[in-house]
Amino acid sequence: MKAKEIVANYLKRNGYDGLAGDECGCERSDLMPCGEFVANCEAGHKVKCVGDCGECELTVRGSKSCWHMKPGKKEKSHPDTEAEDGT
Repeated sequence: MKAKEIVANYLKRNGYDGLAGDECGCERSDLMPCGEFVANCEAGHKVKCVGDCGECELTVRGSKSCWHMKPGKKEKSHPDTEAEDGT
């Protein structure tokens, strides 16, 4: 098993969307498109970009919607405190 497969399996098993780096992010389905080892990347979750989020340098290019990867797992929202956009 290759390191890329090990990382992909870990991310899936633990509920992560992909990897978050200093100035990049990649989805679990397209890990390491840069071709570089991910020593400085962290397991992360996808965040939809709203307007001028100030983090667009992390936006994944070529994607149909604007989003970026944040380190850590997505916080679970309580049904009574859901945001207006339904997240």
